[in-house]
Amino acid sequence: MAKQISANKVVASCFLIGYIPFAPGTFASAAILPVFIFLGGYSYIYIASALIITAAGIWFSGRTEKEEGCKDPQTVVIDECAGQLITFLFMPYDVLTVFFGFVLFRLFDIFKPFFIRQTQKLPGGFGIMADDICCGICANIILRIIKEVIK
Repeated sequence: MAKQISANKVVASCFLIGYIPFAPGTFASAAILPVFIFLGGYSYIYIASALIITAAGIWFSGRTEKEEGCKDPQTVVIDECAGQLITFLFMPYDVLTVFFGFVLFRLFDIFKPFFIRQTQKLPGGFGIMADDICCGICANIILRIIKEVIK
């Protein structure tokens, strides 16, 4: 008999992307890119999507953490989706923005500078989401600097 996955886990894993056996965070970050590509970072729908996914991430990742009985389960990747969307907030779409934004977000998420790593100590869904929100903000700032330099 197959093990059933709860609705909390389905959402927190970005519809099972989190169950990919290698680099699920990278796959989740890539899977959310079409939202930016089709809407651009200024669209009201894009901004609403970023807010909704962030709020849903806090809720569903916190519930999944309780179900799993461990801090920040590896299958939870909705935080990567939210962070990647934050990277592109208020940015115009172009290929270089997508490339640099994706790479910057993944680098911040993988290496997590000290001040970002500390946010993981927050409880529940806030702790799961906070580091990726901070990674998205940092990537957004660096991306803006890069775009100014290459203008």
